[in-house]
Amino acid sequence: MSNLETYREMAAKCVRAADKARGPGERVELLGLASVYMALADYVDRQHQHDTAHYSDRDQNLSTRQRG
Repeated sequence: MSNLETYREMAAKCVRAADKARGPGERVELLGLASVYMALADYVDRQHQHDTAHYSDRDQNLSTRQRG
């Protein structure tokens, strides 16, 4: 399982636990933790997209150089 999937799964677990929380304070803490996990997932996703874009650019530059 990738970090992205792990963070999303942990966020979902926190939300499910918050639904079962006994008190409002516990619920707020769990939802806050879920928010942190989702932020991490978003960060990893953006990094992956950024890396993929750079690889694509690099590959295109290599192809252009080989032809020229």
